[in-house]
Parts: sequence; C-alpha cells; structure tokens
Amino acid sequence: MFVFSRYSVVIVTFLVAILVSSVSIVAAPGPPVAEEEQSAEWYYSKGTYKSSHGEFEEAVVLLKKAVSLRPGFAYAYNDLGAAYYELRQLKPAEEALKKAIAINPAFAAAYKNLAMTYGALENLEMEIETYKKVVKLNAADIDAYYNIGVAYSRSSKYKEAAAAYSEVVRLSPHDADAFFNLGVTYEKLEKPDKAASAYLSVLEINPGATDARYNLGVLYYRIGKEKEGLQQYEILNKQDPALAVRLKLKQKSM
Repeated sequence: MFVFSRYSVVIVTFLVAILVSSVSIVAAPGPPVAEEEQSAEWYYSKGTYKSSHGEFEEAVVLLKKAVSLRPGFAYAYNDLGAAYYELRQLKPAEEALKKAIAINPAFAAAYKNLAMTYGALENLEMEIETYKKVVKLNAADIDAYYNIGVAYSRSSKYKEAAAAYSEVVRLSPHDADAFFNLGVTYEKLEKPDKAASAYLSVLEINPGATDARYNLGVLYYRIGKEKEGLQQYEILNKQDPALAVRLKLKQKSM
C-alpha cells in the first residue's frame, strides 16, 4: 500500500508564492525608495517573471542581483530559494529560504517552501518541524497538515500521521486523498474498523476511487468479511476489471 503525496504541487506552491510576493510588493504603498532599491525591485520583477516562465537559471541570476542590492529583501530570498529548488540545487535553496525567514519570521510561504526543501533532502524531522511552524502561523493550512502526515508516514510514525490526516479531514471533510491516507495509516496501526470507515468516506466522496475500493476489498477479505469483500469485488469488476482480478488473486493468496 502507498499514501498519496502532495509533493507534486511544489512547483505550483512556489509559483503562487512568487506571484503573491510580486503583487504584494507592487501594490504596497510606501515612501520613495533609493535608486539602488529601485534597481533591486527591477531585478526582482524580472526574476519572478523568468521563474513564472520556467526559466529558473536566469531567475537565479536576477534574484541574486536583487538581494545583493537589497539584503533585507525577504520576498526575493524566498523566490530565489524557489528557483534553486526547481533546479534541484537544494542546499542553496535551503540557505536562501532561511535568509527569507530570518528577515521575516512570520513569512509562512517561506516556511512552507523550506519544509518542502527538507522533504526533498530526505530530512523528514526538519520537514515536520518546519511544517509545524507553518500551522502555528496559519492553523487552517490544510496542505501543511497533510504533508506533516505524509512525512510522519514516511518516518513510520503512524500514530502521529493519523493525527495529522484527521486534522485535514476535520478542516476539509471532502478531502478524499486525506481519507485514503488515513485508511492506509489505520491499517498500519492494525485498526481495521477505522481503516474501513476511512475508505468508505473516500468512496462516498468519489465512488469511482478504485484504489480505495481495492484496499477496502483486500481489508474485508483479510478480516474475514467475505460478503463485504465480494461486494467490493463486484463493483470493482465493473469499474476496473484488471484491478478486480488483482483483488481476487489477493484474496486467494490469503
């Protein structure tokens, strides 16, 4: 079994952070800035434009220029870290994001990006701790709780993972992925009734979720609920005959 991850949205998250940062700076009123700071803004604007078009090497050059001209430019450091991440230059990404946070300790987007960087570095402990800082800043950040659950699952800390996924479904009762991961996690914890309930929640949200139906069928057969297992097999056979065959073979191997 596996858990669904949201690490695939790293690019979107970084780009959203870049776009929000850009809008915030352009729209924010303030006193006139020195010529060198105007230049920093120019390099920042060009750098974020390059990032938004996937030209990350060019973005790094421009954003480095922006922070050299304005060392306290937290948004530029955040977006520089994002660009480094896209280039899979993870240590420079970590360094840039830490600088963004040092300048602005309440910069939730930078914490989030840093957490994802730690995840890519396989530093699960720091990934979890950094996501916890995200939810301290925003207790309703569903993706942060979700990724805490994924990191705990990857660390085989299933009790903690279940707590994180439970918080996701409390905040977002129609989050099918979180219910699926919760089902997998409860199976790891040898709590079949709770696992079945989680898989049933997935199927209530999305009756076509064949992965959840397969897992539920396997679970029913494993705990001796043959009738319920057969019911899931029959539905699955209409939705995905190949997966239904796998379910039947799994049953016979038990």
